[in-house]
Amino acid sequence: MSSKLYIETLQNNSGGSPTFPNKINYVDFPPGSIIQVAYAESNVSGTGTTPIPADDTIPQITEGNLILTCNITPRFANSKLLVMARLNAMENSNLSSTNTTCALFLNNISDSFVAEIQSNEMQSPPMGDTNIQGGIFTLVRQIDAVGTNTHTITMRAGLGGAGSGTTFRWNGGQGNRYLGGSQYTSILIQEIRQ
Repeated sequence: MSSKLYIETLQNNSGGSPTFPNKINYVDFPPGSIIQVAYAESNVSGTGTTPIPADDTIPQITEGNLILTCNITPRFANSKLLVMARLNAMENSNLSSTNTTCALFLNNISDSFVAEIQSNEMQSPPMGDTNIQGGIFTLVRQIDAVGTNTHTITMRAGLGGAGSGTTFRWNGGQGNRYLGGSQYTSILIQEIRQ
């Protein structure tokens, strides 16, 4: 069944023809409004061997394996960017005393602006091993937009501790992809008006 809408005349409150702006005036949005959203995701199961040391130093952009990037071009220089990221990751084979680290980076700045380390032993019956290190990472941080140039958020992750330099896997484990590609890693960025 289809529907049709016929309009004979369209007029504004004063009886004249209405005007429709050809673009949104974001300046009129009140503080706290979400101006735009950028999103990137991947269900690819990948591996890498570049470690992120499990120590008391800020993760560096040269450490870990490149997992995903997301770009945003702020509309206002004084906006805030709320960055939310999720990663499913673990070691590719069972190693004791291994830590898994995920870190986010802004543009080419060396230091991570948010990171998380996990040393969980996952109970993973489908993988046949109950001592796999890793888990689900959820990183959230609000940062300054600092200008209206395009910004790139980069997600990097890797093993540390005894697992340093051994194979690390995301969106899968034990040498395989799991869940038929329904496991996603993602980055979501919201520009928030100040």
